[in-house]
Amino acid sequence: MSRPLSMQTSDKQLTVEFLWKNDRYVHRITNQAGSELTSVDGTPEQAWPASPPIQQLSLESINGEPVLLGVGAAGTGHWSISVTSVRDGDNDALKFELACRSRDVPDQLASTYTSVSGKLEVVAQSGVSEVCHIAGNVVLQANLSSSDRTRQWTYLVRR
Repeated sequence: MSRPLSMQTSDKQLTVEFLWKNDRYVHRITNQAGSELTSVDGTPEQAWPASPPIQQLSLESINGEPVLLGVGAAGTGHWSISVTSVRDGDNDALKFELACRSRDVPDQLASTYTSVSGKLEVVAQSGVSEVCHIAGNVVLQANLSSSDRTRQWTYLVRR
C-alpha cells in the first residue's frame, strides 16, 4: 500500500492530499474553513474514467518548490499530472496540469470532483472545453476537438 502524499499552497490555506484506493490515487482538496473537493474516480474496467487514473505519484522539489508528479494508465490512455502552488491575484491556488496520450479517440477526458462541504472555486485554464455542474459534481471537460494524440488541460483550485 502506498503512503498518502500531500502539499499545501505557499500561504498554507489549501491542501491537496492523495490517498491510495484500490488501484489508483484519489485526492481531496481542503481549506482551513473546512471546505472540501473530492475527486470522483473510476474503476479498472473503465477505459475513460471520470478523473485521470494516477498509479504512480511522487513529491519532488523543482526550483526549491514542492511539486506532485504522477502517471497512470487505463484502456489505451496514458495520463500524467502535476500539482503546484501558484499565486493567483491576491491568493495562492493549486494548479493542476494534466495530459492524456492515447491511440484511440477518447469518449471523454475530464477531472471530476464532488463538493463535500463549503465552497472552493475551480477555474478552467487552457485545454478545458467547459466546466459543468452535474448532480453535485464539478466536471472539467478536456477539449476533445484536437486531433493530437496527446490532450492537455489545466485548472486552478482556489478559496
